[in-house]
Amino acid sequence: MIEEHYQTFVEDEVVSSPLSQKSAISGGIHGEHVYAGAELDPISRYWHTAPYATNNSRTKNLLRLTQDLFEWSYGYRAPGTELQRFTRRAPSAGAMYPTELFIYLPPSRSVESKNNQGTFLIYSFENHCFFPVDSKTAAPQSWRELDPAAQDNFTCKIIVSSFFWRTVRRYGVRGYRYSLLDASAVISHLAKLMQLQGLSLKIAEDWCARSLSAALELGKNEGIVTVFNLTSDASFQPKLSTAPYPDFIPHSIAPSVEIHPRLSEMLEKVSNFHIDAAETMLTTKCNQLANFINLLSVSNNNTPFCSLLQERYSASRFNREPIALDTLRNILRTTATLLQLENNQAVPLAIYFLIQHTYEAAPGIYRLNIDATNTPQFQLVKSASLMAELQQACQGQHIVGNASVASIICANKLALSSANSAVYRETVLRAGLLDIELQHQATMLNVDNTCIGGFEDSKVAQVVGNSALTPIVIHLFGMGSQGNKADALGTAMCESQTW
Repeated sequence: MIEEHYQTFVEDEVVSSPLSQKSAISGGIHGEHVYAGAELDPISRYWHTAPYATNNSRTKNLLRLTQDLFEWSYGYRAPGTELQRFTRRAPSAGAMYPTELFIYLPPSRSVESKNNQGTFLIYSFENHCFFPVDSKTAAPQSWRELDPAAQDNFTCKIIVSSFFWRTVRRYGVRGYRYSLLDASAVISHLAKLMQLQGLSLKIAEDWCARSLSAALELGKNEGIVTVFNLTSDASFQPKLSTAPYPDFIPHSIAPSVEIHPRLSEMLEKVSNFHIDAAETMLTTKCNQLANFINLLSVSNNNTPFCSLLQERYSASRFNREPIALDTLRNILRTTATLLQLENNQAVPLAIYFLIQHTYEAAPGIYRLNIDATNTPQFQLVKSASLMAELQQACQGQHIVGNASVASIICANKLALSSANSAVYRETVLRAGLLDIELQHQATMLNVDNTCIGGFEDSKVAQVVGNSALTPIVIHLFGMGSQGNKADALGTAMCESQTW
């Protein structure tokens, strides 16, 4: 179980030292050792051809829609102030951004269709267009070869993949968790944007991970997280506005890192574990994300959802101003609906709140319960002022100590470590979807917030008061200091090199 490796590698040697290009050996991540860097980034292998183009009006509309969906979900945005870093619209540990998005056009929509073969395309976030995947592997005759149960009644497939090495090279094996949390934010954004378009995003089942990875030319340290069906009728016209796209996008690929056997060892563990998860999902159909995705609704709040993906709120320095308990309950409104599904999961998630500064509740640890009327209730577990202890458990990050409230999404440690790899992946993705809901609701209510992944699991469990739990992600809430703006959706996390 990958959790068994966390404590070994997270506090151990995390490879992050830059290396001159003359020391890098060509061959990318497909050789015996693992390399990463601007010149060696494997995503560039797709860019040797011209961007994909078509004269078919329906396919052209579809591509315009999906590239706008992808840009809104995960693309670039300009800094709000001169001091802010250049970030994207979804949080990512250390600004590594491991998630990549592909689409599959069935033969009926592919201008390059040959011998009844569809076309795979990858979205380039830096170029805001699609490039064809010129696979050296024989392309499947139809999606049925990848997905035997498919009925070919879809408009296209959206494939969410993760380039694990980008995050693992900095955070060790724990980077796998961060990669899944990263992908869950993109999935949540996609689901909500689809709903605004009047479309549905349905999870595709029974896709063959190995065949699909080969068709996409994925390396051994890259993996498919999930696959969705996008469907539309012939009369559909895109309604999504083009996201504000910065005039200049700096080179976003991280500098090269040292070629190191330890990194190769850690990536091997992550890749093998992830492949096991994909193959288990193929054979057992244990994908439980579908109900979660269906319940990811766009709030009736007057704030347009797209503006949440573009606006920036202060989160770098909370001022310890109390938050009203009713405001906290409003933040939990949609999360409560999702949390009710946890009773039926193989490894149920639980949410604890560390309350430090609120107008009504005394400082302490509270467990979130949902009553029969779907109303959030806070059950006192331990009465104490514990934010300073949580700060120490979160690597001493000052932003934690100044937060008014912290949510801790966790699972039973024994159940999670005993589960197979597919259940682990599902559990972390659900935790990410819960966390991103907290972010969306808090941002709409003008409550500053940011999520934290850099913490010691055992120490956080001690703060909660239950050593049987393992935390997955922590979210901070507070009121921001004026004149010290940062990005609640990414910048604060990038600066502290944590999720």
